[in-house]
Amino acid sequence: MNEQVFFDNGDISITSARCILGGKTVPVRSLNSVSMLVQKPSLLWPIILIIIGLIVLFNGSVLWGIILAALGAAWLYFSRPTYFVHIETSSGSSDAFSSKDRGLVEEIVNAINDAIISQAH
Repeated sequence: MNEQVFFDNGDISITSARCILGGKTVPVRSLNSVSMLVQKPSLLWPIILIIIGLIVLFNGSVLWGIILAALGAAWLYFSRPTYFVHIETSSGSSDAFSSKDRGLVEEIVNAINDAIISQAH
């Protein structure tokens, strides 16, 4: 039986027989389920930096206050969640791949689901 390719992008390859995610290879037949998990970044430190910047700004050091508040605001603005491909096998579960690109992770999860379904036929 030929392997059907569901996704192929360099280090990531999903076929009807195996999932290769970076350096990790998992046989599709050993997969029970796959899902996408999201880890949101902590906003505590950027907010603290903004508050410190505002305190410094209003206590006389305008330039440093603006710099600190701007750095905190930029950090807050550019903070992005990390998305994980979470797989479950009979021997446990793991996060097999992570990326800041939600679309890529969704595409990988869908390809792995298609590969699991193809094993049932």
